[in-house]
Amino acid sequence: MILEIDFINHQGTPSTFSWNLFDRRYIQAFKKVNENWIASRPTKLPEYVEKWFVASTEEDFIKILEEIKNKVIEIDKIGVINIGSTKITKDITREELNRLHEIFHQFIEDYSYVNRNSLAGKTAKLCHNLNDLVHLTEDAWSNKRKKQPETRIIATAVEHMHVPYEEEDYQYFENTRIAGSLYIGYATPGKSLFHCHRDNDMSVIKKQLVRQSQGISCEIHIEITGKDSVDVKYENQIGKEFDDWCQTNKVKDHGYDYTLPIYRPGRIPLGRMIQTPIDFETFINNRPGNIKDLRFIE
Repeated sequence: MILEIDFINHQGTPSTFSWNLFDRRYIQAFKKVNENWIASRPTKLPEYVEKWFVASTEEDFIKILEEIKNKVIEIDKIGVINIGSTKITKDITREELNRLHEIFHQFIEDYSYVNRNSLAGKTAKLCHNLNDLVHLTEDAWSNKRKKQPETRIIATAVEHMHVPYEEEDYQYFENTRIAGSLYIGYATPGKSLFHCHRDNDMSVIKKQLVRQSQGISCEIHIEITGKDSVDVKYENQIGKEFDDWCQTNKVKDHGYDYTLPIYRPGRIPLGRMIQTPIDFETFINNRPGNIKDLRFIE
């Protein structure tokens, strides 16, 4: 099966890129959730699709922080919850990012099914947006310190839809970022156990706030740069570091059996790009664009 996505770049130029999807169970689930989204979306595009392009410049980092600050101000103005924005500056700390995670994460869980037209419903929607932005900030925060920054597109429909994972799906999780490859996004408020490991964040674990990805969603990640194929040595290294950290910090004592499939590090790959990844990188040029449409070809 092939997935075609129509993009519009920052210059307003359209182009279509395609991916060969894997022949695996979860691909049909991914197709189903996206077809449901396609059938229910508004007719006006491309505004319906939210988008972010992860880059590594100081300018990008500052812009993302400004978006977060504005989102927090908007949430606080509604008055259902108060997040506060005094520490959202270019010197933002990991602790502050974790604090933001915990506040809106708990709220979203408590108000997942409220009337969307209520003040709480509007707040929940803004918190979903804020969750995505905070994850993006963490990537940008990390990228600023790397010689070879990671660059990717995170795109999601406004509505978060999920099809639950099945146990067999977890065997396909991978950590290697392959240039041009398409992955299922995390699309879940809060942190997974692996995110806690990467941030050395025991606070979330002790507060019982670890949240694994809920399932296959219409959120996608497209790696703009990366390796040519899966790096087995790297995969083993990541797995060992994760296991060692969990064992050292005794996460099982807090109710998280990190050896279970659900806690496996990584993301599920959907497919590999048919075109040359460098062509896609040139077209995107690390600038905001949009997804206009997508379709599956049997």
